[in-house]
Amino acid sequence: MSNKKHWNKKKKRVTARHPNDIDINVQLRIMEDNCDMLMNDFKYGNKSEYAIIQELKRTSDITSLDAYIESYIKTEKSDTTYVNYKDKLNSFKSFMNIKRPLEFKDIDNVLFARFKRIAEDSIRQGKLRPRTCSEYAKNIIYICNQAYENEAIPEPIQIKKKHYSFKGQFSENIANSKEDIYQAIGNIETLAQWQAVAFWLLMVCFRGFYPADISKLTDKMLQDKKLRSLENKNFKEGWINFARSKTNEPMFIRLFPDTAKLLKRLKTTLVYTHIDNRIDNKNILKGVEDRISLLNYDHRENYKKSRQLWNYWSKQLKQISDNSITFKKARKSFLQTAEVEFGRENAKKMVGHKLDRVATDFYSNYRTPDMIDKIDKMHRTTLKDFSMPLLISALLIKLLEVQDNNNIPDWVICNGGVMEGMKVNIPNIEEPLVLKYVG
Repeated sequence: MSNKKHWNKKKKRVTARHPNDIDINVQLRIMEDNCDMLMNDFKYGNKSEYAIIQELKRTSDITSLDAYIESYIKTEKSDTTYVNYKDKLNSFKSFMNIKRPLEFKDIDNVLFARFKRIAEDSIRQGKLRPRTCSEYAKNIIYICNQAYENEAIPEPIQIKKKHYSFKGQFSENIANSKEDIYQAIGNIETLAQWQAVAFWLLMVCFRGFYPADISKLTDKMLQDKKLRSLENKNFKEGWINFARSKTNEPMFIRLFPDTAKLLKRLKTTLVYTHIDNRIDNKNILKGVEDRISLLNYDHRENYKKSRQLWNYWSKQLKQISDNSITFKKARKSFLQTAEVEFGRENAKKMVGHKLDRVATDFYSNYRTPDMIDKIDKMHRTTLKDFSMPLLISALLIKLLEVQDNNNIPDWVICNGGVMEGMKVNIPNIEEPLVLKYVG
């Protein structure tokens, strides 16, 4: 270690008074030359920025996929991507009974041929789906390709496609039924359980939302049938101009009266239970001036905390449904209900599935008056077929029982209440629907 008392700042060398000054200055010169070489490599495009940084940090000799994820993906990709690839890597290792870091030198066709044999056995036994097995394998290949492109490994790793392609096999894909939900409503005892079911119903009402979609909702998406903004305006009929979180596919979703009533009541309960909760040093709730916003955070940048939040409500669903009701199945419930009446293609359009090139012509006019009417009619019929009006009424009535049994203040289910200095204006169940702007 050098002594700063004997450092020549101008020459960037230690002075003759420093012990071992000659050896230290030689090493400093070597380091300086290496830095100059790296800067030239970067300047002329011979090495990527990541490779330069890793060499300067002396970590360019990464040998395992685990280390690559922790060094590159964690720092360069979103929190969602980092957690996703880390989880899938760990799943692959667990599946293959690998209890150490998975090194790049281990990745070859022999390993993947063994993976294919084990995966096909699991698929036949109904333990895993073909898609899940394929995702495990493709995740490993993606990490290897990224590592090569960023010069963390010297040679590309080539895996034969036959080792990670799986034929689709029949697997029972059971959605939650309206009877499941009605029974769960009857089992509700706490406000947290009530909120969990309310979220589930809203995901169906919004044509198959996932939790990540819920956190994107905002008044800025509100439009009338002529595509005029309804932000900061009162209205009786409104649509949500939405892009799915997962695929960015467009959806123009009617906000039906029953849906709006449930959304408003849920928003008020969240004020009561989560007013002090914060993600990324920001309150997770918006003020009542944003009428359709329920949760306010970027799920991609705060994936871990978002997952913790939704795990809380997922556990509530398990408590009242013997583990059978999940948020992921809300989308399946809408899709399968719509398929019965309108066929698979129309059902896929309604839930914002990424379609083939021909089918995507649908999106070129998905907001024309005729198309809006067509989609709204299918949407309304699907919700009625699922008995949504009955389920929402039962859930709103259940809230009164939960309030009475848990000493919850009246403002949580009626008008009134305060959130960050703003009045919570939530109409009673019996009032006609008018979404008023509270500014």
